[in-house]
Formats: sequence, C-alpha cells, structure tokens
Amino acid sequence: MIELMIVVAISSILMSVAAPSLVNTYQQYAVTSQANELVNALTQARSEAIRRNTPIRFCRAETESSTGCATSGGVWKYWLLMANTTVVNRGLIRSSGGLTQTTNFQSLTFGADGLAYNNQQLLGSAFIQLKAGSKIRCVNLSSGSRTHVSDPQQDHHEDDEDEGEDSGVSCS
Repeated sequence: MIELMIVVAISSILMSVAAPSLVNTYQQYAVTSQANELVNALTQARSEAIRRNTPIRFCRAETESSTGCATSGGVWKYWLLMANTTVVNRGLIRSSGGLTQTTNFQSLTFGADGLAYNNQQLLGSAFIQLKAGSKIRCVNLSSGSRTHVSDPQQDHHEDDEDEGEDSGVSCS
C-alpha cells in the first residue's frame, strides 16, 4: 500500500510539471495548423481566380452553411471563397485551445490577374492574427499577393526580457 501511494505521489508531481508544457504545445499546434489552413485558402482563392479568369472573393461568413459573405463586421469564425454568387470553398477558424483571431480587413478579392484587392484598390497589406494563450501567428498578405506566416513574438522579443502572456505583440 505504501509503494502504491509513493507511485501515485510521484506520478502526480510529474503530471503537474508536464501539464503546462502540454498546454503550451497544444496552443502552438492550434495556431500553426490554423495559419497553414488559411494560407492554403488564400492560395486557392488566387489560383481559382487565375484559372477561372474571374474574381474570387475571400470573406467572412455568418454561419457554417452561409451562401454569401457577411455584410457586417465581426469575428471570423467561418470564411468563404466566392466566385460571383457561387461558393467555391468554405472553412472555419477553430476556437480549440482558446484560439482567437483578429483581422484588418472584411474581405479580399483576387482578380483574374492574381492580385489581391481590398475595396477595389490594390492591396497594400493585410493580416489575420491567430492567438492561443501566448502563442501568436500572423497570416500576412502583402502587395503582389504574397502570402506568408510570421511569428511576431520571435521578431519582437529576441532580446526582450518581458516574456509575459500579453507583451503587446501584434501583427499590425
């Protein structure tokens, strides 16, 4: 009985040490996988616009089964790729692991030339910030419709001593 109690005590100590690391790893996975999924959606939108020789719109949807873009601002839980009134693809931004998002646009349109436009103007830059706990990834779309993922924390505090959860790091 004493041996069993010692094993349980040692196991509980090991679990209490390992739990924060597992949560951190899961949050890292959540932001990275969601960022990759959004990059794939943006790449598909651009490719479809060129292939179909018609504009493809990447926009926020109100619900999972929406057949049109949302008309008001809000959280990007669901997204659509639209060719005129036809849904080309749809997806969602998961909230698992406490994942939240922030964007600086409501919709983007990829023209038949493969370039991204926002409100009929050539896109300068746009981002979708994904955050889970202290992990942040930015899906950046810059002029020329170049899409890439960045880690603003890595750039921000390489020599910073402030490693707190809210260090003011963002994609903007």
